[in-house]
Amino acid sequence: MKRVILLLAVALSIVMVAVPQTTTTGTFPPPNNGSTALTYQSSNSTYHFTRTDGTFSNVLVFDNSSTPGYPLTNDFSADSVNIDGQRDMITYHYSNNTQSYQRSSLLNLDQDGHFALGSSSGGGIASDPATGDTCIPYNILANVEQPVCNVPSSLHINTQGKLSQYMGLPLDAGGNGTSTIAKAINGSASGTVSNYLAWTTPANGYGATEYYEVSWVGVVTSPASGNTAVATWNFTDESGPNSCSSGLATFGSVGNRLELTCRFYSAPNTPVSITVSMAGNPTYASHFRVIIH
Repeated sequence: MKRVILLLAVALSIVMVAVPQTTTTGTFPPPNNGSTALTYQSSNSTYHFTRTDGTFSNVLVFDNSSTPGYPLTNDFSADSVNIDGQRDMITYHYSNNTQSYQRSSLLNLDQDGHFALGSSSGGGIASDPATGDTCIPYNILANVEQPVCNVPSSLHINTQGKLSQYMGLPLDAGGNGTSTIAKAINGSASGTVSNYLAWTTPANGYGATEYYEVSWVGVVTSPASGNTAVATWNFTDESGPNSCSSGLATFGSVGNRLELTCRFYSAPNTPVSITVSMAGNPTYASHFRVIIH
């Protein structure tokens, strides 16, 4: 058994010797204080690769020798750390049109609390350390350092998850920033429809106590001569159960329309329903929307 182990050890040593050694074509500037560039910090079990020359040059570059045109026109990725702790991971692509390297994509992780992720094609997302806003889109080709929300018409979402800016227009912080279609149904019906449940307000959170707009439109597609109809929305607001109704309208000939829009401030966990009352039995297209403002 000892002989087998010895032979195995010899074989492994031969294999290790046979591995080709890595060669370099340049050197990394040595630390200017004479200390090693790679240190171990036992307090958080990390190795530190430290630049002490104060530059923001890329300390690591990743590329592939199989890239067409390597090493003169190879695409590559670079990892760098700024003097303020900002870390950038950037990919570059060689442009034959400009005969130079173009920034293709970027991941920016900064010590001041902001981040940015973007591409040269225009897509991107970033945060603003001053406001906490998340901004879409972000342009990595303009103002890479600051400010990070560098597209004037970008969409802003604040730290509460509400839209705070749209197309450059600041939105009122007292609302939700934008309206939401909570429910939409397009269908058809015949005759009277009683208390059709369109929506139940949430028991808590978004939509529980909010400003609602409910709309219904009906259009007769199959006639019932002389028919009339009334539409009624039923809901619960701050005063308790409530409703709003349309006036009595002709609703018997093809093309007759009846519509009703109501607005109210909701109570939590309550139903929102619609009733369309009529004497005849026409068939009609039925469309409604429940919108939270």
